[in-house]
Amino acid sequence: MFINYGSEELHLNTEKVPNYTCKNCASLNTTYLTITLNYFYLYWVPFCATQKNVYTKCENCHQYIDKKQFSNQLDFTYSNIKLNTKIPIWPFSGLFIVIGLILMMYLDKIID
Repeated sequence: MFINYGSEELHLNTEKVPNYTCKNCASLNTTYLTITLNYFYLYWVPFCATQKNVYTKCENCHQYIDKKQFSNQLDFTYSNIKLNTKIPIWPFSGLFIVIGLILMMYLDKIID
């Protein structure tokens, strides 16, 4: 039996961190903050979101900083960017289909 499943990453937003100096190469205004969303799919239908990833990357030296290692300035910038970043509803479409099918079966049982 052929079962197709896995996970994909969806890019939500990338913005430049203003007035930030990279700790690795000392470059000013070369760091970008990125927000992505991982979701699980089953038979090519996105089922549910599994994890949100937040990180920064310097365009000069390619230093990667994970959310757990953010300084106060990066946390503040993330808070501002998060307000402008909306999670789309389509990564949850498989979950809505399953809930709809269960609801239809329940309503069918009540009507009979």
